[in-house]
Amino acid sequence: MDNCNVHGFIPGRISDEMQHSFIKNFLQTTTLFPQGPGSLWLPATDHIEEGTFRWLENYGEVNVGTRSEGMPSGNRSANCLLINQDGLYREDSCHAYVPHHVLCEVPLLKYARPEADKTYYSKLGDKLAGVGGPSSIIPTDQSLVKIGRVGNIRYFVDEDPSDTKGWLENWDLCHENAMRLAAPESMEEYYFLRNYSMREEMAGRWNLFHIGASDILSVSCGKGNTYPRWVHNGNAVTSDPNLVDAGHSHRFRYAYLSSDGLSASDCIGSVFRVMCELEEHSVITTPGTGTTQEGDVCRPGDYYAPHQDCQFYWICNPGNPVLRQCPAQLYWNQELMACDYMSNVTECVGGTRPPNI
Repeated sequence: MDNCNVHGFIPGRISDEMQHSFIKNFLQTTTLFPQGPGSLWLPATDHIEEGTFRWLENYGEVNVGTRSEGMPSGNRSANCLLINQDGLYREDSCHAYVPHHVLCEVPLLKYARPEADKTYYSKLGDKLAGVGGPSSIIPTDQSLVKIGRVGNIRYFVDEDPSDTKGWLENWDLCHENAMRLAAPESMEEYYFLRNYSMREEMAGRWNLFHIGASDILSVSCGKGNTYPRWVHNGNAVTSDPNLVDAGHSHRFRYAYLSSDGLSASDCIGSVFRVMCELEEHSVITTPGTGTTQEGDVCRPGDYYAPHQDCQFYWICNPGNPVLRQCPAQLYWNQELMACDYMSNVTECVGGTRPPNI
C-alpha cells in the first residue's frame, strides 16, 4: 500500500467485472513472473470478520471475482487478499514471508472546469513519468513547508496552524503530495520532530501533529488497542513507550505528536496539524556510523559543518563528508569550529540543532 501511496497512486481495487477481466488477462499474459505463477496484493482484509473480505478504502465487500478452492480457510493469521495468475483470489498472511507484486491505480478524473482539468493532468503526468522517483517529487500543496531533515528523511508541516484536519484527511494530504505521514522511528527523528513541536508551542502556535501510527493494525477479532504500529511498515512503535499506554478505549486509534511526545487521539472529531515525510535516496553514507546525510551538507569553502544531532559534526572532505562525534557532555559549536560545553551552544534544544533549511 505504501509503495503505491508514496508514488502518488492508490492501491488497486477491483470494483467491477470489466476491471477483473482486465487484471486477469494481464496476469495470464504478462512476463512479470519468470520464476513461475505469481500474485498481486489487493487492499482488502477479513481481519474483523473471518471469510468476509472488505476493501480498506471504503469498507465495501469484495463481491467481484472468484475465490480459490478452500477459501475461506478459517486461518486467523491469513487476513490479506491476493489475486493469483489464474485470476482467482486467495488469502495469505499480511507479513512478507513471501513477497508479492503490488497493484496500484490512479483515477483519470474529468473536471467540468478546463483549468482544473489541466492542472490535474499536469500533476498526473509528473507522477506517471516518475521524474526520477519519489525523492524528486515536490509537494504541490503550497500549505506544506519543509522544516528540515534527519538523515535521508525530509519533513514537511502545514504552514497554517488554523487549518487543522482529522487523521484520515491528513493521511490523504500527505499521500496526495507523494509523501506519507511522518513516522519518527529512530530516536534522532523522534527528538527532532518533538523539538519542532516544542518551538511551535513556545511561539504560541498549535503544536499537535498527526503522525503515521495506529493501533488498527493490531486489532484481532475486534479487540486490541494496546500495540500502536507504524502504518507504512507494520512495525511496533518503540521511539516513545508512553504511546503504548496512551489508552485502552477503542476510540483512541491514531497517534499524534506534541512537545510531550507521542499520544493517542480519538478517531472522530479530533483535529490536528499534519507532519509529512519524504524519503530521499540521493545520499552519502558515512562508513561505520550508520548515519546518512545529503551530499550538499557542506557548502563550498566549508571545512566543518554542523549535524542536526548536536553531538556530531562533519569534516568536509570534497564529495564525501566524514561524520565525527564530540566527547560525552560536549556539543559541536560551529562558531568556534570546536566541541564546546553544552551551555555554550544555545541553539541546541534537547540535543537537536534547529534545521538549516
